[in-house]
This record gives sequence, structure tokens and C-alpha cells, in this order.
Amino acid sequence: MELSEKDLQTRTRILDVATEMFNRHGFNRVTMNEIAEKLGMSKKTLYRFFSGKEELTVAVVMYYRAKFDACIMPIVQEQTDDFTDKLMRIGSVVSTLMGNVPVCFINDLEKYMPNFLREHTEWKRNKISESLGSILREGIQSGAFRSHLSVELITMMYLTLAENLFRPEVFAQISVTPSQLYIAVMRVFFEGIMTDAGREQFRYKILSDAEKLFKSEMLLPW
Repeated sequence: MELSEKDLQTRTRILDVATEMFNRHGFNRVTMNEIAEKLGMSKKTLYRFFSGKEELTVAVVMYYRAKFDACIMPIVQEQTDDFTDKLMRIGSVVSTLMGNVPVCFINDLEKYMPNFLREHTEWKRNKISESLGSILREGIQSGAFRSHLSVELITMMYLTLAENLFRPEVFAQISVTPSQLYIAVMRVFFEGIMTDAGREQFRYKILSDAEKLFKSEMLLPW
């Protein structure tokens, strides 16, 4: 049944409050009664929108996905020749959104809704891969990025970094924001850790031995 404008506003308010409470305590420790009290509404009204806490939890994650899309897609679809800027901006958004999901919420999903967590993780991987891959391919076609880059390899490397670095427990140990960490990582990821002289020396040293092996399996990633 299609919701009225008023009902849509109420549903959004429920999701905002539930997200705040789940992020603070995890969803397992929060009751529907506590959510209703926080909202200043009756449990009957709350249950009119969501049949139970599991359905509400799924809706909260879908709400997160909608925000994720709303932040990412305008950057991907933007018409520009500055593809490096697009990569930096999309990565900053991704790292912030991933880093802001509290450990307690993820732990509860892992313990009580593991199948849904796996599905959500796969959705997130696909969304990031599609977005990053689109920008890389556009950059290659425009001449901004090297034509022999392996988009699949770069995307896999980026996902590995994102999934292991941009986690709430990591930010609990370091005094930088997700965006600051992303900028530092991307400077290494895209610029490399060597100077021009060091990079030339490195290429000369390994190219003769590595070229045949890499060319037989994939395009050289440099």
C-alpha cells in the first residue's frame, strides 16, 4: 500500500531514531518499546509501520543503502574530465560511510542476522566495484589514466583496502577521520611510495624478469 506524505515522514523519523539507537547500542539491546518512547508514539503506531525489530533492522540497513546511493551516484554520473578528483571524492564518501557504521551494530548483524549481513556485504562490494570501475574506465578512455591498467585488479586492491582499513575499530585506534585516512591511502595507492627516480630504478630492475610472467596472466598494473 502506498504511504501518504505524512506516513512517509513518520516512517523516515522512525528510521532516523532507530538508526541513532542501533548505532549507539546495537539493535539487540534496543527494544521496540524504547524506540516508541524515544519517538513519543505508541507501540501500536510503531507496529503499524514495522511488524517487528528484525523488519525495522532491515529497513535501517536499506535506509543506509539509499543514503549511500544518494552520495555516490551523482559523483559517478558527473560529466567531467577531472577523473582523479572523482576518484578522491567518491573514495572519501565511501570511507566515511563505511567508517561510521558502529562495531556494535555490525556485531549484532553477524550474530543474529548473518545471512542478511552476507547479502549486505555483497551488495556493498558490488556497488563500490561498479562505481570505481566506471570512473576508471572513463578515465582510461579519456587518456587520464594509463591505458594498460587492469580495472579488475585495481578494483580488487581498492576493495581489500577499504574493507580492512575503513572499519570503526580501526578509527578507534587512530586519531584521523575516515576522509583523512582515505587521502593518505590514495596518495600511496595512486601515486606510489617512490620518487620518480626510485620508480624508474624499480622498473628497470624488475621489468625484464617480470614482464613475461605478468603479460601471460594480466596486464601490467604500472
